[in-house]
Amino acid sequence: MNNTRLVLLTLAFSLSATFSWAQESNSALGQLLQVGEFPAAMQMAASTGDPVARDQILQQIAMQQSRVGDPRSAYQTARSVNDANSRSQLFGDMGGGSAGQSGGITQNDFIPLMNLIRNTIASDSWTQTGTGDGTLLAFPAGVWVDASKTMHRVTEVDDKGAEIAEEIRRLGSANDALKNPVRMLSLVQLEREVSACLASGKKIPAELLYLGGMYEIESVIVNEADGDLLISGRAGPWVLDKANGAVNANTGRPVLRLDDLVICLRAAKQNGVRFGCAIVPRKENLASLQQFLVSTKLNGKAWKEELHKTVGLQDISVFGIDADSNAARVLVDADHHMKLLGMGLAPPVHGLQGYFEETVAAFTGTPQPMDVARWWFTLGEFGLETNKEHSSFRLTGNAVRVLSETEMISQEGDRIHTGKSVGPTARFARDFTIQFDAIAARYPIYQKLRGVFQLAIVCGVIQNEGLDQRAGWNHGCFAAAVPSGNESVQTYQPARLPVPVAVQSVVNSEQLVTRKGNSRFKHTIAGVSGGVECDVAGRLTSLEIAGEQVQFDSRMNEPLNSRMANRTGELRIWRDLD
Repeated sequence: MNNTRLVLLTLAFSLSATFSWAQESNSALGQLLQVGEFPAAMQMAASTGDPVARDQILQQIAMQQSRVGDPRSAYQTARSVNDANSRSQLFGDMGGGSAGQSGGITQNDFIPLMNLIRNTIASDSWTQTGTGDGTLLAFPAGVWVDASKTMHRVTEVDDKGAEIAEEIRRLGSANDALKNPVRMLSLVQLEREVSACLASGKKIPAELLYLGGMYEIESVIVNEADGDLLISGRAGPWVLDKANGAVNANTGRPVLRLDDLVICLRAAKQNGVRFGCAIVPRKENLASLQQFLVSTKLNGKAWKEELHKTVGLQDISVFGIDADSNAARVLVDADHHMKLLGMGLAPPVHGLQGYFEETVAAFTGTPQPMDVARWWFTLGEFGLETNKEHSSFRLTGNAVRVLSETEMISQEGDRIHTGKSVGPTARFARDFTIQFDAIAARYPIYQKLRGVFQLAIVCGVIQNEGLDQRAGWNHGCFAAAVPSGNESVQTYQPARLPVPVAVQSVVNSEQLVTRKGNSRFKHTIAGVSGGVECDVAGRLTSLEIAGEQVQFDSRMNEPLNSRMANRTGELRIWRDLD
């Protein structure tokens, strides 16, 4: 008897449907699915006597569950489909359809890896290659959004899934291309190749979706003579990490994404790359919390449970970029995780003492007014170096830093901005900025945030210096709207993700009690607020661009042949300098 194998491939995927819901809008099933009445829809499937019709209903239910951000339920529903071919196709469809049409990175980009696993690891035990029940499925990494648009964090994959992903990484790391050169990537040629894929209906190659394997940007260069605009940075082959995200095979750094580049280019045109997110406590919940603290007689576990219930949800908002984009998801995920670190709810990193831990340690027994620690990510102390012609710009310094403010809370739940950050609140922000590289090495979400910020800075420089105009490039399919005169060009559509509007408040609680005679003093550490603010245009106006004497590699201005192929004949839109 074959052993059943279940591997969870944890990857973020586009949740676009592969069939039209408009055809079902007038049916009872369509109405149930549109309002999220999945139990009733499942009963409809169960009551259907025709096995084929039952499978069709289950497929539609699974796709809608996937679309609204409930992949766990979608997978369970898909497992109930009787026909093996339909079930296998459904697992693929839940990954998002054709990347060549909709853009973005979908499950289809991981099909070669999935086939490799099925054909090399106990192949008889898989549904697709043998007689077993084993199935590979998509599962979101980092955070996921349920049908009520509330964000949740994803738990770790099971040991077997992590073990296989680690083995694939080991095999990838053993190849002969581990050198991470400075790679020159042409944005002009990149856009032309993507546009050609859209026009022909072909799948966009992974090397385009992952920007040629680039994971860190160093420079942006305009070559006016050849009408080219390039970015340079460290790059190399990529593999999947334990969370099945695309990372550099040697460094483990997350690879940059075409979706994020396009989002930043559009933001540069629209608002000078001013974007961000906010996770904010609800006023009524803070007022209820104040009342709870002065009136409750609960203690121990009951006190903690009621406290967390009273704090409730916080509201999530995104501004300046599409809220359903991968870049927006990175901002929200990074901000939320930073709060978990500060409140001692995520494993700590050496050298970073959390706000909660320090506050508990410093408690003296004197009652303190309830405050809220506000932390947010913003652009770091980066700099730009350029040559005499202002044709090459090198990015220096840190792209990310954390700022903070200590807020007070009134009895009515109003947050009172103090304009100051003191004590543990300020020290956590300072230490997080100083230890950013070490923290990002432990938690890749911060490396993803740095990548988005670097792309934002580069796009801001392109806009501020008019580098695209100097190269004669109108952004083509990367533009938010098709440029005038190019009506035949299709607009690239980044993958769309469910938009979270709320998340459970990040709050760690401790009844800090000191006895003085018959008196007992309690101090409560409340949840935190904050967000992400990226204002490239505001920084570039005051940024002192130094280095008329800066020397750049002369090869940066050499023409780049977009059809240059390597020894395997793969399409290349880049050149390596070393």
